Amino acid sequence: MQLLAVNAGVLLVAYGGLYPALREKTLPAMIRIDLVCGTLALLVAGLLFAGGGTGFSLVLLDVPWWAFSVLTFAILEVPFFLWFVRRHDLDLGP
Repeated sequence: MQLLAVNAGVLLVAYGGLYPALREKTLPAMIRIDLVCGTLALLVAGLLFAGGGTGFSLVLLDVPWWAFSVLTFAILEVPFFLWFVRRHDLDLGP
């Protein structure tokens, strides 16, 4: 739960403050910020769980802390991303 809370908190800051504050809301700008946010979430997860031997389960299999962090971050981000894209009418095409 702690790792999910970290990921959710980082995403709330990103989608509640950082992305709306962008002067130009574009996919490349979002990707740059998302790389920083994802790295921050992974760093916090590492500080909390690296070397601790804590197991993480993704229902069917056990994964290391870093895989759990990356996968849950991505899964949690999808609804936020889709909402933001629709709300700001962003073009996702090439």
